[in-house]
Amino acid sequence: MDIKQLNYFVHVADLRSFSKAAAVLAMAQPALSRMIRSLETELGAPLFYRNGRGVVVTEAGERLLPYAKSMVEQADRIKNDLTMLRDNPSGTVSLGVPPTLGQVLVPSLVRDIRDRYPNISLRISEGFSGHVYEWLMSGRLDLAIIYDAPRSGNLTTDQLVTEQMFLVEPPIKTNGTNAKNRPETVTFAEVVELPLILPSRPHGLRILMDTISAREGYTLNIEFEVDVSSAMFELVETGVGYMVQPYAAISRRVAGGRLSARRIVEPMISRTMVMATTTQRPLSLAARTVLDVIKADVKRLVESGEWLGTSWEETHELVAK
Repeated sequence: MDIKQLNYFVHVADLRSFSKAAAVLAMAQPALSRMIRSLETELGAPLFYRNGRGVVVTEAGERLLPYAKSMVEQADRIKNDLTMLRDNPSGTVSLGVPPTLGQVLVPSLVRDIRDRYPNISLRISEGFSGHVYEWLMSGRLDLAIIYDAPRSGNLTTDQLVTEQMFLVEPPIKTNGTNAKNRPETVTFAEVVELPLILPSRPHGLRILMDTISAREGYTLNIEFEVDVSSAMFELVETGVGYMVQPYAAISRRVAGGRLSARRIVEPMISRTMVMATTTQRPLSLAARTVLDVIKADVKRLVESGEWLGTSWEETHELVAK
């Protein structure tokens, strides 16, 4: 027997009529009769006596009725609970993000989760991709946004966006001679000659820069290795050195005149941002909900131009999902 059969039986028993029960259940009476006969055959006993005015529950039916009602009610409660869970997911979700997202994606994500899913508590940690990846694999995070994820059988990734990289420089005077003569791009050969401020290995950006410089036959001029993003920005702003970042990381500082940036060419450098989860830790409904919101927010922000500075919109490519 199954819940559907028991539900049909309860309706017929309560209404004392196959025709009335069929109308309430929105099904044909012959089909309802077949379901009840199938249940009677399985139980080996008749459940109703038929008479001219309808039906009367048999002794076997009277024994079955309280059990059937209890099981149908329990099934309804389970269904309602799961529907509420689906529509109103709850729980704590831990997310790791790189510093580049602090000004772009994180505020939008927090607002969306607060407004649409108030029962989800979002815990966000910031770190370079290497750290975020380690936190994910150690079980500290449910979700991680990282650049150029390493290949691992325990890692599942979804591409979010591919970004080109920029040389980040101290601010320049907009009406000065340097500003007028300054090209909008800078070659990689020029970048490697500058005193660079980069994170240490195994951070993704450092590995990317080391890999490209080795491939192109250059040696990086690393002035400082700094793994604190705020310190890196401060050092560049005060003229201590230069760094390499995607435009999303520095768009507001550039707009505010605190930094300047030029796209790196020959070769052009890009990184792919991915949404990462681990197969070692199954995702809760709340975590899956946050993951879906992140994908939607990234797509919306990039397509609207909010992800980048408007002057660099052509340098980013949305990866269709």
